[in-house]
Amino acid sequence: HQVEGRTDPAGRFGPERAQSGTWSAWAQDPNNGWAGPVPGEFRVEPGREATVVLDVQVIAGAITCVDSAGQPPAGETVTVLLADDSDPEYPMDIPVTTRKTDANGRLALQLLAGEYSLQRGPYDPMQESAPATVPLTWTASGPMREQLQL
Repeated sequence: HQVEGRTDPAGRFGPERAQSGTWSAWAQDPNNGWAGPVPGEFRVEPGREATVVLDVQVIAGAITCVDSAGQPPAGETVTVLLADDSDPEYPMDIPVTTRKTDANGRLALQLLAGEYSLQRGPYDPMQESAPATVPLTWTASGPMREQLQL
C-alpha cells in the first residue's frame, strides 16, 4: 500500500483515503538530504478514520572521509545509499543524498538511525558495475565511526 503527499508547515498530512490493512511509513526531506522508513506499523480498519503520529528522529553528524593513503579528499562527491531488503529476492540500494566533502574531507549529514553505505561519486543506476561501497552505521547519536576510508 502506498499513499504519497507532503506535510503542511505544522507537519500534518491528509486526509487521504487508504485501503484497510497494515501500513508502514517512509519519510524524506530531499532538501536536507535524509530519507528512510519510519519505525513501526499502523492499522487502518475498514470504514474507519485512522490518526497516526509518526515521530521521525533525524540525527545530525559528520564523518571524515579518507582515501587509501589516509588523506582527506577535499571536494569529493559522495553518495549515501540506504539498503532496501524489503524484497529479499531483489535487494537494492536506494540513494538518499549526494554531498561533497569539505576542505578537510568532512561530510556533514542528517540521517535516520540505520544501516547505510557510502559510494564515491554520484549514483548512476545505469552503470554496468556498481562502484565499491563502504558500510556506514548511523546511530541515535550520529555515526558509529567518525572516519571512513572510501
